Amino acid sequence: MDMATVAMCPAKAPMTTIPSSILDNGICLSATWNQTGVIVAGVNGYGSALDQLKFPTGIFLDNNDVLYIADSVNHRVVKWMPGASSGQVVAGGNENGKNANQFNYLSSIVVDKNGTMFICDKENDRVQLWVANDNQGQTIIQNFSCWGVAMDKEESLYVSHFREHYVLKWPANQVVAGGNGEGENLDQLGYPSQLFVDRDHSIFVADLQNDRIMKWSVGAKEGIVVAGGNGIGDDANQFSRPAAVVVDDMGTVYVADNWNNRIVRWPKGAKSGTVITTLTDTSAKRECTTKAKLIACPLIKYGCTAEIHYNELLEHYSSSIHQEKLLKAIEIFVRKLHTKPIGDHCECESEKDDYSEILNTINILAEGVSCLHDDNVEIHNNFVQVLSKIVEQKIQIEKLNKSIEETSQMLSVTDMNNKVLQAEMETTKQMLLDNSSTSSNNGSYIWKIANVAEKLANGIADRQTSIYSPPFYSSPTGYKMCMRLYMNGDGQARGTHLSLFFVLMRGDYDAILAWPFNYKVIFCLYDQTGSQRHIIDSFRPDIKSNSFQRPKSAMNIASGIPKFLPLSIIQPLDNPYVRDDSMFIRCFIDFESMPKMCIPYVINLNLGLPISIQEKAIQTEIEKRRTAASSGNCYTESSTKIDDLKVNK
Repeated sequence: MDMATVAMCPAKAPMTTIPSSILDNGICLSATWNQTGVIVAGVNGYGSALDQLKFPTGIFLDNNDVLYIADSVNHRVVKWMPGASSGQVVAGGNENGKNANQFNYLSSIVVDKNGTMFICDKENDRVQLWVANDNQGQTIIQNFSCWGVAMDKEESLYVSHFREHYVLKWPANQVVAGGNGEGENLDQLGYPSQLFVDRDHSIFVADLQNDRIMKWSVGAKEGIVVAGGNGIGDDANQFSRPAAVVVDDMGTVYVADNWNNRIVRWPKGAKSGTVITTLTDTSAKRECTTKAKLIACPLIKYGCTAEIHYNELLEHYSSSIHQEKLLKAIEIFVRKLHTKPIGDHCECESEKDDYSEILNTINILAEGVSCLHDDNVEIHNNFVQVLSKIVEQKIQIEKLNKSIEETSQMLSVTDMNNKVLQAEMETTKQMLLDNSSTSSNNGSYIWKIANVAEKLANGIADRQTSIYSPPFYSSPTGYKMCMRLYMNGDGQARGTHLSLFFVLMRGDYDAILAWPFNYKVIFCLYDQTGSQRHIIDSFRPDIKSNSFQRPKSAMNIASGIPKFLPLSIIQPLDNPYVRDDSMFIRCFIDFESMPKMCIPYVINLNLGLPISIQEKAIQTEIEKRRTAASSGNCYTESSTKIDDLKVNK
């Protein structure tokens, strides 16, 4: 805007002091601007000719009022002298590309006192240095999504990294604003666009995504909001994607409020700004419309009658309906192009108008795509960030799943260990209870097993597969031993039989005893009905087995009779061996190799008699049996009812 268009404050009488409402540059705070601007470049509208421009995105005015223009879609820099009717291409202009003499949608430019240009080649992710009158530039910063560029009085360069959200000072390669990722905190930026550097080297940043202007002083770790920062909108204290900023010597900020199509003046320290001018275009087809306005599709002549919001243009252009109408328009254009040449010799003037209309429509579409280009870049960057976060979250979820799986395995092992520990605790508890009872030291012990149903259920469920009897002894200084019973069977007998075993335990007198243990072991399950149909079984030790050597640990490996008794015998409720949920198992050691026929006698002795009397009676019976055997007489003790006994071995 030409300063000549400024409406100055009314003349006043001479004053000794200057009112606070009037700045020292003569522009009062209440000044207004002429709403009719003067075109100083691009006098012939949209296009690629030297008197035309295509979406200029950055300008620089030198001390001689020479204007340098970043002509974005034409991929060139145009130099425009004061009062000229056309410009001069001073950089680029060789189509879009990555070569040293090409640009790909440049966005901003500054020029030093020697005429050397510094150009943001945005889509090539580089900053180009282009010496005056050279036909190509050189890359000074690469892999850098540059949007805005500014220069201080010492001609140091400041460039904004659009995708990484910071401002870099060059050639010092120092981050001077942002650098803490995208965000709205005071130490962050959100897609910084154009910049301005004042005489104090303070940096003013058009913080696009955060709809605010940030000021970063030299050496500051965070910036301050000098304009906007109240969310997106069109109120006096808001911006809608501010694209560029300029600051005068008094600290007044001038902002190109992009989506609101206006220039806003924001005095230093003010809470809101004032609109200097609103940018409009009489051609509805040529304007980049604000989001709220509905526009007709450029292909309305070819059947696409939709009216679209600005922020829905890209979606509409990608729709199948629009694509179908676009193909139809191109088909008509190509057909006419082949049948009737365009030019002064065309016979039908109306067809020339049709060609012009089609070409105009294509130009409109190109312009619309260019209008959306910057938004597409922002959407793409947001998509990349979201995708990166999704990948990161996926990695975290995989780690969490792995951790859950490992924890589950640990819990399974812990559960198994708990079951084993519980079984051992039950066994220990039983042994402690049994140890509290009177022990035997004559090589014979009767074990009362209570809660038979519960113990059988525990065995079936693997909660406690086996139980131990209290220890007993062959003599006060003899062998220490116990019984081990598997209620639901062990090994091949599991689920079918009671398994009963004999266990030698480490005792205090083992060092003076004879080893291996070589005495017959006899088991008996008592019939509790008085019928004396006891279950009796026995075995002789295998002296080569470790089970009968001197114990090296608390107890040896159990050895005995895996199929002592079928479970089917004790499972019926009226069986004679389990009464009151208890059963009695006896183990005694045959130290004298008593005759087999004496075993029932020993089992049936009245257990209420003193031990000494029982032992004397047993000794007498053994002598009788041996005498009868030596004389050839068959001796029978009728009271034992030997024929009614079940003797397995």
